[in-house]
Amino acid sequence: MKEYQVTSQEELHRNLPKGDESDWIEFAALPIVSGKLRVSDPMLFRDLPPSPTFDVECGTYRVMAKLMTYPGDRRVSRLRAILDDPSSFGSRLDDVGVDFAQVAVFDPVVLDQAAEKMDEAEGEKWLAALNAVQEYGMVRLGSDEHAIMPVAKSGFGDGGYPIHELLVGAKRVGVEVVFIGPEILSAPSR
Repeated sequence: MKEYQVTSQEELHRNLPKGDESDWIEFAALPIVSGKLRVSDPMLFRDLPPSPTFDVECGTYRVMAKLMTYPGDRRVSRLRAILDDPSSFGSRLDDVGVDFAQVAVFDPVVLDQAAEKMDEAEGEKWLAALNAVQEYGMVRLGSDEHAIMPVAKSGFGDGGYPIHELLVGAKRVGVEVVFIGPEILSAPSR
């Protein structure tokens, strides 16, 4: 892909060549048992103040990604966690800040509890699994089967990306993070 000298996400997206976006690719089942769903850079998942966290219905969320293919390059364009289909794309709720070129969705209560129990060897195993994610994948913290973190590469890397709610009627049934798309052009600069 052509190299660009840019100063902002908006400038990058205005200069992108036309790409072909895939259909949704489901890659994980995410149990939400606390009623909270967090969207975060996985390396910063326990930082304070916390990354955007949303009240949601408990259940198993389908986690999906879309890929954008450009001549000679392919990137993750969207990440979503959804409980019910079909849904409609709702308003922007917040932005997620990314410093390590990945975004994760997870139950923060479950992951905090699992992280408290991890020893150094488990932490190194988690970090290796996180670093092995090429486009999207799932990593587990410790031995709790609910302590999973679906992860996707964040489009063009670090920056701020808009999080939109997914709705059935007026009920929030999930969230979607946009890495590549027209929504980036309407998001405030970070």
